Amino acid sequence: MLSTSFGRVVVTRHAIMAGSLRLAARTKVMKVTPLAAARRVLSLSNGSVSAGTARSFSSSPVVFVATKKRTATAATRKKTTAKKTTASKSKKATATKRKKTGMAAKKKKAAPKKKKKAVTKKRTTRTGKVLTPKQKAARKEKAVKAKLIAKVKDLKQTALLKEEPRNGGSSAWVLFTNQKRPELQAKGYDQKGVLTQASQEFKTLPESEMEKLRALAKANHEKYIATHEAWIKSHTPTQIAEANKARGSLKRLGLKTRHTLRDERVPKRPLTPWVCFASQKMKDRPAGSTITETLKAAGPQWASMSASQKRPYEDLSSRDKKRYEQQSQVAFGS
Repeated sequence: MLSTSFGRVVVTRHAIMAGSLRLAARTKVMKVTPLAAARRVLSLSNGSVSAGTARSFSSSPVVFVATKKRTATAATRKKTTAKKTTASKSKKATATKRKKTGMAAKKKKAAPKKKKKAVTKKRTTRTGKVLTPKQKAARKEKAVKAKLIAKVKDLKQTALLKEEPRNGGSSAWVLFTNQKRPELQAKGYDQKGVLTQASQEFKTLPESEMEKLRALAKANHEKYIATHEAWIKSHTPTQIAEANKARGSLKRLGLKTRHTLRDERVPKRPLTPWVCFASQKMKDRPAGSTITETLKAAGPQWASMSASQKRPYEDLSSRDKKRYEQQSQVAFGS
């Protein structure tokens, strides 16, 4: 075995190697050569260390001091790193908080956006041309006219104009004109000429022919009345009432319409006190006086009457109103 001598101390190579390896294993960081390890061991032995003592030197003060220093340094580094990490996290959190606060402040300070004014688009045609005032007025008039046409159509349907039976010939004149029309049209007469020529011939018609026409007209009229009454009863009183309202609306619009439908199932309206008084005056009027004269005299007389004098006519009106309500309930079910 080789050996190295330092004065009086003899240290074997194995002892040096063992000491250096133990020292390296303890520190895990320090790199100690065999010669340096041997020098540290010899400096602490006061000049007399044997080979066996050097071999068993496994917990040298130098090794423990170095290990403690390294451990303390590592712990200090960890604490510093942890502090830095904590500091960086707190800085990030502060920065994020400031950023959010700044954004919120900006939102608060930001002025409210002004609402855009609604731009009215100019009316154009299909080709994209802007309508002139005259064209706008014409289009508006056309829309009103279309609306009126639709309303008139609905009113005519409600008025039952097309469904109502027609009176084919209820007079001698109508029957005679219907008989002469084909003959006169064949001779070249127009509508006006037909009526003119038929009127002249009707005036010179023999009495026997006239009696035949009158008898036929009477039979036709009676047949028409029966047919019309049956048609009225085929509808409910409510439908007949609505038809009369529609006919009144058509008349107010200036359109040609037929007469008001008479339904015996519909009760007559109640009489007012004035009507009751006027009816009494009509019954008591003197002979030779007209209806107009009687009503003109009754008007001022009614206006000058006291409440006690008007009371009997008001009682008659209230009784007639109760009659109307009862009959309406039977006819209309309400």
